[in-house]
Amino acid sequence: MRKILEVFSLTVRGGAETLMINHLKEMDKQEFHVDFVNHTQKKCDYDDEILSLGSHLYHMPKFRIFNVVSYIRAWFKFFKDHPNYDVVHVHYFTLAPIIIPIAKRCGVRTRITHSHINRKSSFYKRFLLNLFRWLMVKNSTLLLACSKEAGDNIFKVPNYVVFKNAIPSNKFAYNPLIRERIRAELRVNKDVVVIGNIGSFRSQQKNHSFQIDVFKEVHHRNPNFVLLLVGDGVLRPTTEQKVKDLHLEESVIFAGLKDHTEDYYQAMDVFLFPSLYEGLGIVAIEAQVSGLPVVMSNQVPNEACISDLVTVCNLNSGIDTWAETLMNIAKKPRNRGSYANSAKLAGYDVSENVKILESIYLN
Repeated sequence: MRKILEVFSLTVRGGAETLMINHLKEMDKQEFHVDFVNHTQKKCDYDDEILSLGSHLYHMPKFRIFNVVSYIRAWFKFFKDHPNYDVVHVHYFTLAPIIIPIAKRCGVRTRITHSHINRKSSFYKRFLLNLFRWLMVKNSTLLLACSKEAGDNIFKVPNYVVFKNAIPSNKFAYNPLIRERIRAELRVNKDVVVIGNIGSFRSQQKNHSFQIDVFKEVHHRNPNFVLLLVGDGVLRPTTEQKVKDLHLEESVIFAGLKDHTEDYYQAMDVFLFPSLYEGLGIVAIEAQVSGLPVVMSNQVPNEACISDLVTVCNLNSGIDTWAETLMNIAKKPRNRGSYANSAKLAGYDVSENVKILESIYLN
């Protein structure tokens, strides 16, 4: 049996973490045992599910510049105490230059660094990556990226492999009964148009403030629109306060974290995705499979466009352009059920991609 160690910053409901949970559910449990590492002692969104799937969850200290020596020692101790891992798969690219060389020193044969993002989000992370990138590239046996942009911008070398962030596409196919149920739970009438977004409030990445500005203009033009935001994080209170300041409380729904996000796509009519940066933008693919038109920023990689449902808007185009685009798209009738196979046709279905991942871990 192959023993795999997946290393994350936090085991929360993000694209990379969801990717691995989806694949773990499909993997051959007789052939592979997969464990996880995160960098917090606090309980995270996927912890219970990881344990329920038979995996172990280990906790490492959060890395700071001042604790670099103790952090390195912690990893050496980890591999000394757990010497039987065949593969280490690091999804936390900022720390891969530290973890991957230690894994090599400790005898781990397959060492994978995985880029899930198309830019470095802070000066601190840019500094660390630019200074030590060569350690990550030199000591990894394989470099994976969720898109070409994510590979080019993080690795700066051509010899990486694009591994598509696959989804269990059958879960996202349009279902009118689920649509009725979720809209009833949200107290949204049949004739109301729902603009939606599913994304974390942990950072500015999902551009929630801009979403509120766009929706304000839409609502000003037509009050029969509502905005549905699914997700949570430290910036949610700030976003809620902005909604109150703009007197939009009755028209913006903060749904919080949801275990079954696939159900909430059904309730939407348009998906708003003005991210400042994305490695791929898996939610855009999920939205398309559910038959939702997607209005996304020009900072989302082109690989997220798997159907004719996507409209790309420049973030510099202005609020009016975004609002007008959303409203025009919402008027167009479409057969949402006809997009159920779009992920499979584009190579983003987990039942097929798990075979690729298994072959990577074996070879």
